[in-house]
Amino acid sequence: MSTRSYSTIASGPEATLLQERKQVIFDPVTRDYCCQFDGRLIGYARTHADGVSILDTFAHDLAVAGLLEPVPAAPPAPPAPPAPPTGAGPDDWQLTRVSVTTMRLAHPALDSDLILTTTQLAALRTLLDSCVIVPPTQA
Repeated sequence: MSTRSYSTIASGPEATLLQERKQVIFDPVTRDYCCQFDGRLIGYARTHADGVSILDTFAHDLAVAGLLEPVPAAPPAPPAPPAPPTGAGPDDWQLTRVSVTTMRLAHPALDSDLILTTTQLAALRTLLDSCVIVPPTQA
């Protein structure tokens, strides 16, 4: 009599794509594990194994209900950045947030950026507020 071993774990490219959609992330503040599917919060678990189990059950329930897409829908493409003005003047500086504490100061006519922390930006604003800026004279 021959015995065969069967696995309940899916294999193949579909299973790999499904595993990439599930994330169990440790949160050091709450000391729990955050369970995410396709970047969406599903719940919290006390252990990593419990988190994997929660996500496996969630994916199985979606598959049984016919709501699980084999490949997640691609996120919408971000809008194209606005084209820099052709006649950039001295006041055309652009300020964009890079992170919670870092800002980028850029000028469209220059090919370099200035990265500042929020503290440095506040000091720069204070300095500029105390300066008298005289427009250039026409020659």
